[in-house]
Amino acid sequence: MESEAMTGTVAVPTASLLGGDRGAWLRRARGFGERWGRRVAPAVCAVVDGLMPRRCLVCGDPEVVEAQGDEATAAADVCSAHVIARGFFADDPCSEPRCARCLGPLPPGMSPGLSCRDCRLAPPRFVGTAAAFDYAEPGVSDWVLRLKHGGRPDLALPLARIAGLELARAVRSGRLAAAPSQGDLLVPVPLHSARHAERGYNQAGLLAAELARLVGGDSLPLLQRSRSTFVQGDPAAPPRRLNVQGAFRAARPVQLQPWVGERRRVWLVDDVMTTGATASACAEALKRAGAGKIHVVVLARA
Repeated sequence: MESEAMTGTVAVPTASLLGGDRGAWLRRARGFGERWGRRVAPAVCAVVDGLMPRRCLVCGDPEVVEAQGDEATAAADVCSAHVIARGFFADDPCSEPRCARCLGPLPPGMSPGLSCRDCRLAPPRFVGTAAAFDYAEPGVSDWVLRLKHGGRPDLALPLARIAGLELARAVRSGRLAAAPSQGDLLVPVPLHSARHAERGYNQAGLLAAELARLVGGDSLPLLQRSRSTFVQGDPAAPPRRLNVQGAFRAARPVQLQPWVGERRRVWLVDDVMTTGATASACAEALKRAGAGKIHVVVLARA
């Protein structure tokens, strides 16, 4: 199934007669059952199903699959092309060891918990990374591309919900040390104003807001991109670290005061991490404004 980034089209699920989000209506139906008796909820759910049939959240395909309980997208209505079978920290004995700081791959035979060569030679300004998914996992890239380039800001909520569940599961299993939680500050990686105007929204900002709402944290757009940078992948682009060096500044340092030092955790939020150069440049700007240790949380690690 092609992504909008490739086709130039946006496959939005067919509008329903009820309007709004199907999941929201089903939650209302369960609320009716709690207030008016359990026999009411199934009747309301049947009406919702009739007026708002199940469709894939990503592409609108009516052939929704029944995901298995251990699949990352088990809580979402998706077609077979958009099922994400496993999270980044799934308990897989064949998984390659990863850098404790940036989650980059380590050479075979190295013990988990060590830092990769890049992080040892040029330590990033953040202390650790939490990723919900591997970008190479089937289905993940299309979710991200539709959110980022396909004009689908509505995907931020289900992606944040799915990512939050996956990260919480990784923390419970002991495979991830920490994930955003109550009282934490979530700061989105900013877009340049020109790119924000072109796209109409910042996908990292939407994800940060939804994650903060889900975990009981705070989301504040404290960073600005002070200059435009090359799109990564552009043949004319300099190396990533040079491309983003000095490109960010803290727009509202006074709002960082409750998070100065080690008292509360600060998380940078982005959709995808590739090398960690952007996250490190953003962390540097936050640290110059007085923040303590900076953690990074992303939907996917490339």
